[in-house]
Amino acid sequence: MSKDEKEKERVAQEIERYLVSHPAAADSLEGVAKWWLTYQRYQDALVIVEEALEYLVASGRVVKTKNVGGTCIYRKQETK
Repeated sequence: MSKDEKEKERVAQEIERYLVSHPAAADSLEGVAKWWLTYQRYQDALVIVEEALEYLVASGRVVKTKNVGGTCIYRKQETK
């Protein structure tokens, strides 16, 4: 499979994942590229970033706290 074919398959999978989450979605080519793929990539990135942050918390390199509203805040662990 060529690099272009792999990229086409990856994008097709992103579109399908978006449609699973939004089964009534309909848009133009431009809308799919601008909104659907951007949204899906953002959602995928959230999962990866959360896993990376939790790894850093578990290893003691990052501290996780919750603010008053319940949002988790991450910061560098202070060294002594």
